[in-house]
Amino acid sequence: IAKKYDVTLNTVKSWKTRYKWSRDNKRGVHTKDKKVRTQNQEDISWVQIEKEYVTDIRKSPYTLEELAEKYNVSVQTMKNQSMNNEWSRKRTEYKQKVNQKAIERASDKDANRISKLLRITDIATDKAEQALSELEIFIVKNKKKTKVIEYNDSKAVGKPTKEIIEEVEALETVQGPVDRQGLLFVTNTIKNIKDVYSLDNGLGSDEDTGIKEFLKAIRPSEEDLKELFADEEVIEDGEETTEE
Repeated sequence: IAKKYDVTLNTVKSWKTRYKWSRDNKRGVHTKDKKVRTQNQEDISWVQIEKEYVTDIRKSPYTLEELAEKYNVSVQTMKNQSMNNEWSRKRTEYKQKVNQKAIERASDKDANRISKLLRITDIATDKAEQALSELEIFIVKNKKKTKVIEYNDSKAVGKPTKEIIEEVEALETVQGPVDRQGLLFVTNTIKNIKDVYSLDNGLGSDEDTGIKEFLKAIRPSEEDLKELFADEEVIEDGEETTEE
C-alpha cells in the first residue's frame, strides 16, 4: 500500500492504527445468490401461447412442459391454462380441418388433371378420325424444269447467248395402298384413347401410369415398325426435264 500510494511504511502503519484496520486470518469466500427470473403473469400472452400449442401439428409437437420452459412459467400453470381452455380438443379439431383441406386440394388437383387428360384424348380422337380417312391418300411432289437457250451471236455460231432455267413444283394427292405404318399408329392411338376413358376414379400413381401409356401408345416402337414395314413401298418424287 505504501508503494502504491508513494508514502512511507510508517505513514501506512499510522493509518492502520488511526482507522483501526483489521483483517481476518481466514480468507472470505464471496457467495452470490442465484436469481431465477420468473415471468410476470401480466406479461404473458396466453392467446399467443394457445395459438402456438393448437396450431403445432408436427409429428413431434410442443408439449406443455416445453412451453412452460420456453415462457418461463410453472408446468402446473401451463396445464391449468390448457385444461381450462381445452387446448387438446382444439389441437385435434385444427388437425382434422387441415387434413380435410389437404384432401380437398388434392381432389381438385386430380379433377383438373383428369379434365386436361380428357381434353387431350378428345383432340387425339379427332386426329385419329382424320387419319383414318387419309390412310389411302398420298402426296406426290412433281417437279418440272424448263431450259430455254438463245443463240443470237452471229460471230459465234453455236454459242448460246442466253440461258433461262425455269423450275415448277406441284403437289398432287393420289389414291394408293393403305399405309400400314399409319394404320398401326392410328390403331394404337384409338386403343389408348379407350383405355384413358376407362380409367378408374382412383387417381395417383394409376393416373400417371395411364398418361404414360397413352403417350407410349401414340409413339409405336422402332422394333415393331421395322419388323412389320421393312418391305414398305415408297413413292418417290417425279421429275421431268425438257430442253428447248
